[in-house]
Amino acid sequence: MKVKNVFPTTLARSGDDDRTCFVKYRRPARPFGRTRMALPVAAAIAAGVSAAEPALAIDTPYVVWEGIVSSEWSDENNWSGDAPIGSSKLDIIIQSDKYFPVINNGTFDSGTGTLVFMSHIGHPGRLDITSLGGSDAASLASRRAFIGLFGSGEVNVSGQGATWTLRDSLTIGEMKSSTGTLTVANGATVSVDGGKGTIVLGHNGGSTGALYIGSSDGKATAPGTISAGKLNIGAGNGELIFNHTANDYDFDLAISSSGTGTERISIANGVTRLTGDNSGFQGYTSIEGGTLIVDKTLGGTTTVNTHGTLRGTGTVGDLLVYGVLAPGNSVGTMTVNGNATFESGSTYRVYVDSTGASRTNVNGTATINGGTVDVVSLEVDRGESVLGTYRILQAKTLDGEFDSVRANYAFLRPSLTYDATSVRLVLSVDLPTIQPGTVPEPSQSFLRPLASPFSGNSNQDALVAILDTIDSNDPRYQAFVN
Repeated sequence: MKVKNVFPTTLARSGDDDRTCFVKYRRPARPFGRTRMALPVAAAIAAGVSAAEPALAIDTPYVVWEGIVSSEWSDENNWSGDAPIGSSKLDIIIQSDKYFPVINNGTFDSGTGTLVFMSHIGHPGRLDITSLGGSDAASLASRRAFIGLFGSGEVNVSGQGATWTLRDSLTIGEMKSSTGTLTVANGATVSVDGGKGTIVLGHNGGSTGALYIGSSDGKATAPGTISAGKLNIGAGNGELIFNHTANDYDFDLAISSSGTGTERISIANGVTRLTGDNSGFQGYTSIEGGTLIVDKTLGGTTTVNTHGTLRGTGTVGDLLVYGVLAPGNSVGTMTVNGNATFESGSTYRVYVDSTGASRTNVNGTATINGGTVDVVSLEVDRGESVLGTYRILQAKTLDGEFDSVRANYAFLRPSLTYDATSVRLVLSVDLPTIQPGTVPEPSQSFLRPLASPFSGNSNQDALVAILDTIDSNDPRYQAFVN
């Protein structure tokens, strides 16, 4: 079926994904260089984020970015017709093999049409919204957008004050074999439906969508902000990547997925805190570097790789630890709603203070194939004792043991005990062995005034007294002096 010279045009819903509809563009301003563009009828099947929404309606004249003379958005010479500024009702197609559009100052509104990014002659449809600083920041407002409707599309929003505001919805990766990428970095903001909207990655089967917070080119950079209510990975493939330099970045969108494609959350660099309800996520979370903090629920499977750290007081699904697991944000409890495995070389970091110790509750089997328990006492300048026994790991079934345990105080002796379902940490004072008749070395007499600032209660006074009995070659003596 072919349809020619149709304008305005609506692509109707069809179950035949392979048919092609040729649409001749209506050119508002000057003769149109291209005669037609092939669009599969399947483009009509899903537009936006809800099945209740109408099909992708091509119901207004198009304007196409041609990028003939420059990257300037407002230059009409770069468009097939009038530049889409202000009250434009045109649907907008971004595709060019020469210049791609750049907005680096000023405020633009693309009107009420749909903004579509798609390939042309092997080049992705691309837009950069980049703030150069100063009072005239870069800003674009749009109704809705498809990054990678067909082929590939790419949008980069970067710089303090740079904003992209979508009044309706945003889809990244729409049709089969399409690829879309959105990068938000360096203080920029992307807002969808006033912070309540949904972003979709990989909407239809075979499509791929990626959202980068920070850098997309490997080297971490400052993050940007996403203001939306939900992030959904559809029937295709979707990945959310955090590659930034922030020490405490909050991501509050509720993340969910269909469970049909490749669904992934990747932590490359920075400290990222997931504060939304992500129980609907069914994919795979990989902490390659940096730190992920989960204080609510994260579904799916989580792997903490060698250079990564997982913290928080929330709940995760099946857990595999090669790097660092540190339940709590100081002393606190993390829950694994599934099985947990500690591999050789992993670190289980346990915080202790006068109130207790960190703990992990595993609703399934906890398998320990080695690793180290790293005990960190938070009682630095206070007198409360941390001596005692603490349950630090509880499981339905426990299999295996850790290789070693260590503590961050020279005179704190940690040890571990095991039973069929739990691991307990025992903290005691590591007293030196004194041979009968041993007289402290005279050169050590300076240790008492050195240690006196730490005295104040019976435990600390006892520690000061111990210091005078330690041989100068004892590693605990060296640890205290240094």
